[in-house]
Amino acid sequence: MKHKTMLVAAMAAFCCQSLALAAPKATSPATAGAEAPKSTTAAAPNTPAKTVAYPLTGTVVAISATELTIKGGEGKPDRVYAMTPQTVIVNGDKPAKIDEVKVGQKVGGRLEKSTAGHDKVLKLNLGVKQESQSKPKSK
Repeated sequence: MKHKTMLVAAMAAFCCQSLALAAPKATSPATAGAEAPKSTTAAAPNTPAKTVAYPLTGTVVAISATELTIKGGEGKPDRVYAMTPQTVIVNGDKPAKIDEVKVGQKVGGRLEKSTAGHDKVLKLNLGVKQESQSKPKSK
């Protein structure tokens, strides 16, 4: 019986201690009227939204200072993307200019998802391996 009493007392002490840890902290009289500090996990209203970026690959149909058009898949329309002054154009690892982009050229790159209008081209790479135009071997 003595062991049962000790066990019950130990369990009660453990439970009370657990509840004390889980209970919210009491406010002191000095901070009773003050606002609680705001959580740092919530996003601040002036924090920019996370950019959603995805890869670009395809054949150039048209290019201008403001738009890049890539050939669509079979039976699909061509895709149009916005070019901006911040768009980085490279040929492999060397900088390139927009006038180096040619219609029919295979390109790769990175796009930024846009909520309004066309998705933006973040990076355009002209150094993509071009498909050969050789004829298939006949058997």
